[in-house]
Amino acid sequence: LIRKDDTLRQIYARQTLGLDSARRRYYYSARNLLEWLRENVSKESRILTDLNEVELIGVHIIGAHIGFLGKNIRGRERLEWMSGVHDTQAAFASHDLAQVAIVARKYSANLAIIPWPVRDALYRDGQYSVIRIPL
Repeated sequence: LIRKDDTLRQIYARQTLGLDSARRRYYYSARNLLEWLRENVSKESRILTDLNEVELIGVHIIGAHIGFLGKNIRGRERLEWMSGVHDTQAAFASHDLAQVAIVARKYSANLAIIPWPVRDALYRDGQYSVIRIPL
């Protein structure tokens, strides 16, 4: 049994059992995306994303699981992180850019890494797009 709120174990189990074959797989290389971000994004940027790898470029990220590191388990910041993860997952699951923008603004993100190709994005490859969030 897997707890309903244990997202990582759910993802691993679904992929192992082949339950999400039509959806995005757990891992796609984000190397090109990370290179683009390093060259085009300032350290002051706040990025809405579910990609843990973005932590490597040293910007503030909202929505990635790795965000819990360094946060007090009982602190308010941990609750805010968890809320950001859930809101980001729901926005991406909606596949609605307007919903993504609402969540990004809620957390003062100026960019979002969308897990699907978006026309007219700042960056786009086969898996990810980077869009600007107007504040």
